[in-house]
Formats: sequence, C-alpha cells, structure tokens
Amino acid sequence: WFPTGGGKTEAYLGLTAFQIFFRRLSESERRERGGVDVLMRYTLRLLTVQQFQRASALICACDSIRAENEAALGKARISIGLYVGNDSTPNKLKDAADRLDEERQGQRPKSTPRQLLKCPVCGGDLPVISYRVFPDSRKMQIVCRNAGCATAGTTIPVITVDEAMYDAPSSLLIGTIDK
Repeated sequence: WFPTGGGKTEAYLGLTAFQIFFRRLSESERRERGGVDVLMRYTLRLLTVQQFQRASALICACDSIRAENEAALGKARISIGLYVGNDSTPNKLKDAADRLDEERQGQRPKSTPRQLLKCPVCGGDLPVISYRVFPDSRKMQIVCRNAGCATAGTTIPVITVDEAMYDAPSSLLIGTIDK
C-alpha cells in the first residue's frame, strides 16, 4: 500500500513513455504501424477515466516528440485509448455520433465519447464541437479549438470509442478490469 500523493501514477506514466519509445526505437513494425505497447487496467470506472485524463497529456507529449523525430520514431502516431464499456463510452461509432448529436441539442446522454473536457496540451475547453465521428471511415477526431494550442487544427491522439480502436490500436490502452 502506498499513500495518496506518493507519485504512483507519475511512476506508471514514466514507465509507459519509456516502453513506448523503447519499442519504437527497437522494432521497425512499431514505427510503421504502431500498436498497443502498454495496457493499464483499473477496477473502478471513475478511477479509470480520471487516470485516462491524466495520461492523455503524457501521450500528447510523446506524440509531439515522435513527430519531431519521425525518422527514428516512425510515422505511426502515439495514441491513448479508453476501453471502459458502453455505460461510459459508446462501443460503436454510429452510437458515438448519435450521443454527440444529443449533446449538441442540450441533452445529457448516459454514455458519451466526450471523456476529455479539457485539452491535454493547453488546458483549454473541449466543447462538443471539438469531437467529430466518421462512422463510414471508422474514425473519430478530437480537435482543440484554441488557436494558441500546439495541437491547434490537428487531431489529438485520443480514442474513446472501441470500434475506432480496433482499426487503429492505441499505444496506451486504459480500461476497466471487467472490459
């Protein structure tokens, strides 16, 4: 047992970054296609989402380093995926698009792909218009609308819908133990 505030999460995240970069540097397939490097599982859904929000900043930083060093680290983005079940996030992109439409109409759906409310890079708000889902191409995008953000106009490497993760597995996959 370690007390709260002891730096457990920071230790996990440091090891996560190390593992992702180690595999990118030592395996050419990882540089070209990416894939899951680290899997984190939590027992409680709320804790899982909180840790996902914290880890998103690390993954954005890692992907920025990758982009600046593409020759060594590859073209495949470093990303994070949230794998928690239909009660929190939709499993299908069509359902995710429907939930986002409900939010745009002022409703509060039970399940939503909008698990990041703040940009993990600049801390700016990520309103519902920052989220876009393309069910036909099996993709999802989160774009920070803050013009001063380092990610402005580009997709934040975060996936919160299972169907999108199946096509492009994330480097760090955070999920609940029962999923």
